[in-house]
Amino acid sequence: MRIFPVIVIYKINLGDSECYRIFLSQLPVDHFMVYDNSPEDFVQNMDELPEKAIYLRDVTNGGVSVAYNAAANYACEHAYDRILLLDQDTIFPVSMYYEMMRCDSEVCAPQVVLKKGMPFSPTAWHHGMLRGVALSAGQYSLRDYMLINSGLCVSTELFLRAGGYNEKVKLDFADFQFMHRLLAVTDSFCLLNAVAEQDFSNDKTDVKVLYGRYCMYIEGARHYQADKMKDKLKILWLVLLHTLALTKRTLSMVFLKKLLLGDRYVPFFD
Repeated sequence: MRIFPVIVIYKINLGDSECYRIFLSQLPVDHFMVYDNSPEDFVQNMDELPEKAIYLRDVTNGGVSVAYNAAANYACEHAYDRILLLDQDTIFPVSMYYEMMRCDSEVCAPQVVLKKGMPFSPTAWHHGMLRGVALSAGQYSLRDYMLINSGLCVSTELFLRAGGYNEKVKLDFADFQFMHRLLAVTDSFCLLNAVAEQDFSNDKTDVKVLYGRYCMYIEGARHYQADKMKDKLKILWLVLLHTLALTKRTLSMVFLKKLLLGDRYVPFFD
């Protein structure tokens, strides 16, 4: 079994990534990919890149979908059995890698929790809300649960057969979109006996910063491809909930105006 990891980083040196320091740097892999989405003015410390790192720089910030597809293509060309998707902010136990090596399932992932211990992935719909759920290790259906990108380990052949990631969905909803594509080629996944910790901050109040991030969020929802209307409506419902939450947190109407007026709306910030 050969696993090819890919870590996506943004405005951070590889050596400052907890995912790299605590997990990826400890793995007995021959190569891994570092996909750097940092802008041109960010200087990556090249001395921190080990020989086994395949470094790709994308100053246009093409998003995680482009990065994961690039890794899958490399894995296919170099006969890797699986690819392991990572981001800079998730901390995994090294033991997870060895569980993946032993796992027979073509799709596997760890339980992911937030730093306060709240379940983050897998997720499931409950009373119209998408929430993280705590599950025991074992086999589950992708029709019942969805997985986030970071920590997802997928058969290279299955990844490509599913069509890979939708590169128009650059960040938000990229995992939803890929789960939807995976469902066309497989129904199940294995939840490993491993727990990862995700650094997810949701308390920022700077309207200008949040608005820029919100525009990326809206763009992801706009390009989400769904075969059934109910799936598209779920995405629209999540967008509405997120918009209302931002409006309540910041006491600003810019998010609702952007949602309702689209590209016609140009906010003015002091």
